[in-house]
Amino acid sequence: MALPIGANTCRIDNRPDVVGNANETTELDILGLAHASLVCATTAPGRIAEIDASDALRVKGIVSVLTHQNSSPLPFDHRSVDETLSPGASYSPFSTDEVRFHGQPVALVLANTPTAARLAASLIRVEYHEQDDLNDVDLPRARSTPLLSAPESAGTPGQTIPMATIAHRARGHHPSTTRHNSRELTSTAIFEEHGKISLYDDTGAMQSWHRYLHSRLASGLPPPVLVMLTVLAALTLQRSVRIMLTHQQMNDLACAPA
Repeated sequence: MALPIGANTCRIDNRPDVVGNANETTELDILGLAHASLVCATTAPGRIAEIDASDALRVKGIVSVLTHQNSSPLPFDHRSVDETLSPGASYSPFSTDEVRFHGQPVALVLANTPTAARLAASLIRVEYHEQDDLNDVDLPRARSTPLLSAPESAGTPGQTIPMATIAHRARGHHPSTTRHNSRELTSTAIFEEHGKISLYDDTGAMQSWHRYLHSRLASGLPPPVLVMLTVLAALTLQRSVRIMLTHQQMNDLACAPA
């Protein structure tokens, strides 16, 4: 049997992507689709003191503004294992007024057109109770849990690598800057009869949200924040929703705790 390490692997979607025939989420023609735009935190850590959406709600075509004040919790198990958080911790959008990371979604504006959604989002004003940064890894954590822990018997690379069943030796180079971005900045939830939801997202997140939303097991992988927000909006409005991110929001949410 050929070893997978070091072997070229063909992706079945390579040719459609390259020649421009791949289906994109934004190309779906959905009747009654609501368009959403995010308002993200400009500080962290802290708490939301006030959200003023009065100007946004006067925009023509606005449907709703979702925040932690008027959103219902998602009906899923949020105890998913996440090695980036302390044991037992999790993140669910709009579940609390706490701001845990810069760029965290604090409001979701829904409208009948993308233009109205973006305009209304720009009119929302958010005030915060800022807190001191915790940027010293030697300080005690809230749960008294070390950031990293390893058993004493873990050994050293020099001891363990020669014992490995399969080893791969190679030299690589990583550029100082990267301009890679996701192929799409959207996530779409189609609301169907009897509360059924069909999700359309980029293929890079497929395994994560499918295992989480389908099984709802505590051991499932946490879904991306964008998918959670799309499901929340579709369930709240009882209609199909598409969220469009800016490039900055995509970069912020890519590193967000899930």
